[in-house]
Amino acid sequence: MLKAKDKIIFLFITLFLLTPVFVDALAIRAEHIDIEVSPDYPQSNQFVTVSLTSYMTDLNSAEIMWFRNDILVRKGLGETSFSFETGGLGSFDLIIAQISSGFFNTIEKNTLVIPAEVDLVWEADSYTPPFYKGKAMRSYESGARVVAVSNFVNSDGVLIDSKDLTYNWELEGFVLGSRSGRGKDTLILTGDDLLLQDLVTVEVSSLDDRMKAGKAISLFDTDPEIIFYEEDPLLGTNYNNAIIGDLDLSKDEIVVSAVPYFFSISDVLGGVLKYDWSLNNERLEDFKDNIVTLRQGTDDGGTASLYLQVENIYKILQSGSGGFNINFTGSRRKLFE
Repeated sequence: MLKAKDKIIFLFITLFLLTPVFVDALAIRAEHIDIEVSPDYPQSNQFVTVSLTSYMTDLNSAEIMWFRNDILVRKGLGETSFSFETGGLGSFDLIIAQISSGFFNTIEKNTLVIPAEVDLVWEADSYTPPFYKGKAMRSYESGARVVAVSNFVNSDGVLIDSKDLTYNWELEGFVLGSRSGRGKDTLILTGDDLLLQDLVTVEVSSLDDRMKAGKAISLFDTDPEIIFYEEDPLLGTNYNNAIIGDLDLSKDEIVVSAVPYFFSISDVLGGVLKYDWSLNNERLEDFKDNIVTLRQGTDDGGTASLYLQVENIYKILQSGSGGFNINFTGSRRKLFE
């Protein structure tokens, strides 16, 4: 058995050998601490929060000092976060956190906060008539074009050109690597890319990766529509007055045009739409395009129901329909091209 003196010597040696382990356990390691900025993409004149997180170190027992551009702005025990308002575009803030364990070491974590902005605008590859003031909506199997409009300003106050920025695109969480890269601020989506609803995301970064911005939008499909208008022999299609519900045929003859809204524009202009007309539920075999002529009869008046079904023969999910009632003065109703 060890004598008391030998036990003391043994304990002293053991403590001596284990001291580095204890010191290491008490010390804070830089690689065990992360510094994060929220939101991920700071914008100009926006409140952001810089936080310290660690799964290996108890930061609540550490003395933390926060510096913003070399000015001490906050300190205290367990002060793991700091919030502030960013400046305008072209400004930057260097945030430094000094963390001290109170035992053996002090470390620094820092991050650079530079506000930048990006917006997403889109347009559908779908047909609308001339002078239409609304937005062309995306329909099933039609394409779309998404453009990232970036607002990145350097420290000299100069707007950075889009060709000097990197664009990383995602569709429904899937990275579109071949369509991402430097200067690729536009994403072309075909009918094969698109579902009934799609989430499009872009992350834009400067070439030195110090400035970043991100944006996401959802694109929705809508049903194509068929709208009817009267054709004026001199002025052309009267787009200001759609035929809805009933048409009182007071003239001897009128020409009606069916306009297919939100079908793929190339298919409308390429003449690949199929028009199926019917009158009082009876198919009109002689009518194959979007124009019909209504002529007044000579007998007592009557009412007929005119209906049109339009299909894209290349894209089976693209179809639309519409119709209206015709109130004739004479009962002998005539339709001809």
